[in-house]
Amino acid sequence: MIEGFYFGAVRAGLKESKNLDLAGFYSDIPCYVAILSTKNSFKAAPIIRNNDIIKENKFIRGLIVNSGMANAATGEDGYKDACSMCEIFAQKFNIKENETLVASTGIIGKRIPLTNIRDSLPLLKKSIRPDGYKDFAKAIITTDKREKIVIKQENGVTILGIAKGAGMISPSMATMLCFIFTDLSVDRDYLQESLYNAVSNSFNIISVDGDMSTNDTVILFSPFKNEHNTKKYEIFKRLLYGVCFELAMKILEDGEGATKIIKIRVSGNISKDDCKKIATAISRSLLVKTAMFGCDMNWGRILAAAGASGVNIDPFNVSLIVNGDMIFQRGKVAPYDEQLANVKMKNKNIVIELIVGESIYNEYIFYTNDLSVEYVHINADYTT
Repeated sequence: MIEGFYFGAVRAGLKESKNLDLAGFYSDIPCYVAILSTKNSFKAAPIIRNNDIIKENKFIRGLIVNSGMANAATGEDGYKDACSMCEIFAQKFNIKENETLVASTGIIGKRIPLTNIRDSLPLLKKSIRPDGYKDFAKAIITTDKREKIVIKQENGVTILGIAKGAGMISPSMATMLCFIFTDLSVDRDYLQESLYNAVSNSFNIISVDGDMSTNDTVILFSPFKNEHNTKKYEIFKRLLYGVCFELAMKILEDGEGATKIIKIRVSGNISKDDCKKIATAISRSLLVKTAMFGCDMNWGRILAAAGASGVNIDPFNVSLIVNGDMIFQRGKVAPYDEQLANVKMKNKNIVIELIVGESIYNEYIFYTNDLSVEYVHINADYTT
């Protein structure tokens, strides 16, 4: 897929299932990396360890990822375990420990069984191959129903994106892991800036359940070469956004028990920050999300969520449009075809538009999904 990049995965016995649960990435040449991670105060040990490594080391050549255990809220022992995973991987692949990154996902509070990791590394190394990214994607999922892979190519630039995530998804960042690989050599600063912009308009504008994970990480790898083809930077930036946005939509589609994707557009003569507050409030309303699941045009729940956002809204200067139908205007319900509106509520894609004021100066678009009975079952039984 990308020259010099190799991927693999094995079953290390980290999950009760017999599925793959340990993945690895190795590069023939050093890579620049850009990283964005969760703002949760209870950051998982791998995130802390990676941030420490990036400060002291320019280049990365390896990555080890496990599913089943998050290695979060595990104290100093958890940090040592994250370091040990990198050390074990580095020794097997004959690279330096500080050239290796680590990521984990799964149940919070459980330590990684290092014996399983060590015993599995010989098989993991044997599994490494250029097209092994499909197994890599399978190994990192937890409650996901399917692996998430997006590949984009244009004018000699290739970007491969692999992600996992279905629940515990909320902005800053959207439990989510995402690993992106490009064959274009990109300056380190431009790489970080491009990733920030792409994530801001993809993973940071989605929410499944409003819960921010302890482990969210996006890592972008670019091979280091002495010369950078800056003429292709704009292509790279556009493809990177496309990869991130498609992966974000795949996460929403796979949201635990989700049956619909809901696009929320808030606009008007208010600030962009206020538009964001209103859109986020609507996306996090359990009453709105359950109404969407039930195909119920309960528009009052949408207005109630917007009104509770903390933004000063004049009810007599608000318009609500759902799936193209004007539902509410100038302080009261608008005349609309209820039968047709209810039929549209059965669509997989729902569009909610809220306009505050007569003029539109700013807008904010946010995506979420519905909340089903399956979501409750999955998360009620997750650790048992």
